[in-house]
Amino acid sequence: MARPIQISAYNKPMNGGYTLYLDESGVANLADTRSNYFVMSGLIVDDKEDIELSAYLRHIKRRHKIEPTESLHAVDLFEIENHKNFLTSATSKLFTNSIAEFIENAPFKIIVVAVDKQVLRRKMNIPDGYKFKGSKTHKKDKEVAYELLTRKMIFEFAKFLNKKGCLGSIVAESRRGSDNLVLGTYLDCQEPQTFVQRKSLAKLAVVTKERVHSICFATKVGAKGGLELADIVSYCSFNELKNNLRGMRRNGVQQMFARIKADIGIERVSVLSLREISGLIPDRIHEITDQIEKRRRDFSDMFGG
Repeated sequence: MARPIQISAYNKPMNGGYTLYLDESGVANLADTRSNYFVMSGLIVDDKEDIELSAYLRHIKRRHKIEPTESLHAVDLFEIENHKNFLTSATSKLFTNSIAEFIENAPFKIIVVAVDKQVLRRKMNIPDGYKFKGSKTHKKDKEVAYELLTRKMIFEFAKFLNKKGCLGSIVAESRRGSDNLVLGTYLDCQEPQTFVQRKSLAKLAVVTKERVHSICFATKVGAKGGLELADIVSYCSFNELKNNLRGMRRNGVQQMFARIKADIGIERVSVLSLREISGLIPDRIHEITDQIEKRRRDFSDMFGG
């Protein structure tokens, strides 16, 4: 039996607070093969600036004839032509320019993380067509990509807070069934025993418990600006990975995201390496691989065994 981990936390003073807004794009489900990419974006805002930033986003909406109380959703704005908030090419160029300018000048930090689900499938030796049937717990295993990116995002937030000497909270878009998954991941990230084989992450778990004090789930109805902007960043990131942005030049989305990436300091959205994946979720990889192997043995006729 592994000895309990005892770690001295990074005892920096607590100064002020920040909020991490989380949103995602793509399908986390490993049984879904329509697209291999799953993306999560985070926007970190100083709590002292949060109200003003949301107010300015409402100003942008009014300027572009979008109801200030309407929650922005990138798919509605740029793809669904019969949606009341859909933007024509001309109006979209003006709107995307305003969003890019806002992000370039606003005092917040943006983080984007992504995973290629095919890399996860290979790592866990998941057979083609595997449907994650069986126990209720195993059915949830198909969403492990969500857990992976949430862990990555929470730890990046914890490192940011520790450097600033601040406390922080998390706001994620409510996705019904996924809310419990995100909450469970949040709790795992505060437990060093989850990362007993990864001392650096075990230390981060202690920092996370000290620095990240709450998580809540919000719908986009009446959402704060941080959540809406995170949605736009996730949408653009996902479409870049799918090589769709070139077709979005006419409505200004490609140019907007180029400016956002320049502000973040990246040339292209990066995908987690196999080494990063293995380091972030070694416990889950082990659990899921064992369960799949057990089902292979018990139902060998279903897998060509």
